[in-house]
This record gives sequence, structure tokens and C-alpha cells, in this order.
Amino acid sequence: MKRRSEALPVSVAILAVAISMSGPRASAAANLTVQPAPPPSADAVPLALASRLDPQGAQLFSGGTPLCNLWVLKSVAAVPSSSSEPDILYGNLQVGELVGVMQVLAPAQDFRHQKVPPGVYTLRYGQIPQDGNHMGASQYRDFLLLGPVAADTRLDAVLGFDDLVNLSRKTAGTGHPAVLSLIPASSSVRTLPGVFNDDSGNQVVQFSLPEQGGSGSQATPVALVIVPGAQSGEQ
Repeated sequence: MKRRSEALPVSVAILAVAISMSGPRASAAANLTVQPAPPPSADAVPLALASRLDPQGAQLFSGGTPLCNLWVLKSVAAVPSSSSEPDILYGNLQVGELVGVMQVLAPAQDFRHQKVPPGVYTLRYGQIPQDGNHMGASQYRDFLLLGPVAADTRLDAVLGFDDLVNLSRKTAGTGHPAVLSLIPASSSVRTLPGVFNDDSGNQVVQFSLPEQGGSGSQATPVALVIVPGAQSGEQ
């Protein structure tokens, strides 16, 4: 990861979308609100997966309507960043690595404005390929891909790129994976998890991701777009 924050609690749930001082400026107003989410229920998340999640999750609301529940793993494996490219923010995560779980409570859209039906999905880290088909799709190449929890049976595996994409295609039922954009974390978000709008109209939530690596454990602020703006992911 690009930045560390020793003050962030490791027990805060995962998904976050945020803006850094070097990225787009965060707006003071946000349509999203966040409250603690209950632990995942046994009928929603298999025990083998639920036991790996921090039971304290985050529930996101829009206008009083619950959108989704988010739970992060108790810890993820951090590796030395494989990239120094400025469009890769979370290079300490491995492509295909399991990061957390999202329970979609109301019909939603991904970053490409594909429909995401209500249900429970695993969240795995991915990067936009550097090819002509994806040029200009996003300023940053970091994404979380949603895969139906019932179809993601290799919980201990870091999936290869093709397997990751094929799993996520089952979410939207199209030829494209279902993706949520990750952007830089914002130092202006003082309480985690926190929410705001960015200047592109994206509605975002910021939280803390516990990591376990060679240098010990630490918590990293992560940012994830929950409601994409009108111009997001048009390609």
C-alpha cells in the first residue's frame, strides 16, 4: 500500500472508497451514511468464510435505505509491492486475493453501471489490464471484483486472473466482471468507516484493512466506490 496509518483500528470493516490529498478533493456532503453492521448470518455466509471475517461490519445507507453490508477479513496477506506505477494504489495486495464480503441488500450497480442483484458476494482484488480495450476506463487500475459467494469455493487460493474474471462474470451475467473501483484514501476522513462524495460524483466509504506481512501487522486505509458517478466506467 502507498500509505500506512498506525492510528487506524484494525477491527473496522473493510470496504472503503476515499480520496487522497493528491487525488480528487473530497466533497463535504455525502449521500451515503454508515452504521455498524451485525455479524454475517449463517444462511448468508458459509461458516468457513464467516469465521475469517471481522464480525464488526459496516452497513451503508442511502436516504435511509440500506444498500449493503461490508465485512473485511480479520487480516490479509501483504506482499512487497510489485509495481511502482502511479496508477496502482494497492500493490501490496495480490491480484486474485480474497479481501472481504459484501451483502447487497437492494438492486445496485457496479463501476461499469452493470446491474448487481441482491445477494452475497466475495470481494477479491484485481487490476485493470494494460491493453487497448481498457484505456481510459479509470484513473486508477485497482478494483475489487464481486463473485457469488456460492461459486467462490477456493477461499484459501489466490485466483489467477482468468479464474478471477470468470468468477466475477457470474455476478452481472454479462461478458464483463462486476467491479468496484478503489481510489486513494483521504486524510480528511477522521472517523472510520467514513463516507463522502468525490468531485466526479462517486459516493464512497473509507475503512481500515488489517494486513499481516513480514514486518508484522498493521492497518491500512482503503477506499472503494460504492455508488459510481454518471461518468464512471463508461468503457
